[in-house]
Amino acid sequence: MKSKKIKKHSKAVEGQFPLNPSNSDRLTFNATFDDKVFIISNVSYEMLFDQRWEWIIRYDDHGGTEDFHRHERYCLEDESDFPSSNIFVPDITKKKLFEWAINDIKRNYMIYRTKFCKRNSIDLY
Repeated sequence: MKSKKIKKHSKAVEGQFPLNPSNSDRLTFNATFDDKVFIISNVSYEMLFDQRWEWIIRYDDHGGTEDFHRHERYCLEDESDFPSSNIFVPDITKKKLFEWAINDIKRNYMIYRTKFCKRNSIDLY
């Protein structure tokens, strides 16, 4: 897969915001775009463990390729992950995929949180 080149006068959008009042879960994102190319570098759900943010689920498109996909982190000890092959990804523009990934995390972060914590025997309560 070939990465697409982005023009020098490109724009970037990046940020983060909490997903709950306790501020222990957040969504982070960044993308770069110009009039022809939209690169989704990262849309991720992160949890706070011992004062460190750790990613749990993340979406990317491998530098502007058409390979938009989700990674699920396997364990807290390292950043090894496995691709989520069973997800439905709508056939829409990259900008809409970026928005879709953000909305997916906002809607489903508690499911992702529960699965990750069960897989790692983490009791947050």
